[in-house]
Amino acid sequence: MDLQTIKRDLSAVLTEYFERVTFPENGIFVVGCSTSEISGDWKGTNYRLDVGRAVVSTLEEFLIPRNIHVAIQAVSTSTGPSWLNGRLPSAII
Repeated sequence: MDLQTIKRDLSAVLTEYFERVTFPENGIFVVGCSTSEISGDWKGTNYRLDVGRAVVSTLEEFLIPRNIHVAIQAVSTSTGPSWLNGRLPSAII
């Protein structure tokens, strides 16, 4: 799956979600996903930093304007911050 498709599909899901849900300002949006699975592979078999970055950049478009924090499950605490680059208030779990 190409990165533009991932971003488009995630944007559609987030748009629908935020149209239906009143999420509290300064709330925590929890993300748990596998970049391997997003890419069509078995969980944990094909880690993709580019996919992770595509997911995070798309989340930024929805969460930052709403003052929503994010908690992201990452492969390790050393991989999470490289996705975020300090742009989103976050916790790596």
